[in-house]
Amino acid sequence: MVKHITIILIAVVASLFVSTFTEKPSEQVIRKAAAILSKWQLLNPIEQIYFDFLGIQMDDYGEIDNVYIGRQYNPLTVAQYALEQYDRYLQGDSLAFASFLTCAQWLQLHTTRYKKYDVLEYRFPWKRYSMIPPWRSAMAQAQAMQVYVRAYRVTQDSMFLRNAERLQAAFFVEVDSGGVTYKDDDRHWWYEEYADEGGKETRVLNGMLVTLLGLYEYYTITGDTVSLVLFQHGVADLRESLGQYEGDGTVYYSLNRETASQFYQQVHVDLLRELYNITKDSEFIEYANRWESFLKKPLIVRFWKHPDRLGVAILVLNIFVIWFCLLVAWFILKKRKKPRVFHR
Repeated sequence: MVKHITIILIAVVASLFVSTFTEKPSEQVIRKAAAILSKWQLLNPIEQIYFDFLGIQMDDYGEIDNVYIGRQYNPLTVAQYALEQYDRYLQGDSLAFASFLTCAQWLQLHTTRYKKYDVLEYRFPWKRYSMIPPWRSAMAQAQAMQVYVRAYRVTQDSMFLRNAERLQAAFFVEVDSGGVTYKDDDRHWWYEEYADEGGKETRVLNGMLVTLLGLYEYYTITGDTVSLVLFQHGVADLRESLGQYEGDGTVYYSLNRETASQFYQQVHVDLLRELYNITKDSEFIEYANRWESFLKKPLIVRFWKHPDRLGVAILVLNIFVIWFCLLVAWFILKKRKKPRVFHR
């Protein structure tokens, strides 16, 4: 019994050091295992991907925060899948073009039209941020605009550009009035990834960054200065807000002070660098460099300050692997030391 306890203690201590070097492969193993377990219905099937008969992506959210959501169309993931298919088409995959165009047409058909603007509405609840359907997303709006401008390029159908312009118009409408924007003043605007009257004001950072880059790309492709103005208002607000997303050696996902996962922290770093390349604003590259330095700290240091479920899973996995290896090694040594009995 004492030997087993000793082995476990050694495994725990060793994992604190080893986990720093095995963090990425451990995370991959955990995510693959979670996906398999989800298919076996041992875990909630969160964000499993399916496709309908037209080839439109659907996400199965299972049950989240005690609310069953199940399979749903998500305008953002449909737009992102469309952009992926367009890139494949440019690389020579002729079949990807049909898939891209189908997604673009789906976005057209599932857009809600108001008097002066259009929005892509979500038809399922998101209790985490108090979203009650229908709700909206600036990130989805911006990425759908990117889809439309590509569809126009290959089809020359001006309807796609008109649709993009009406989606863009929603950025001038505040969240409480059915739009996607928080107007902090005349020149500081925040574009909300989770927008709903009465919902939580989350101000998700990666959603804002993706939206800004989408608006700027739309401006560079179409020359539409309206997008440039929206981009400039958003950049001004982001510059003033970035400090609120930095904690003690970590980065927050939103103003709710949710600690961003390692994946999202890297996303923030990469997107800030893209933004710096456009604006040449030194503040963006300074934040990107500092936040990247947070990621280089050992796992145990980051976990000690900001524990999360993924960190726990990585540590447990490493403890189990080290314990198993030590147990096997001890068993082999015990076998070798066992005295041999010779029979006449």
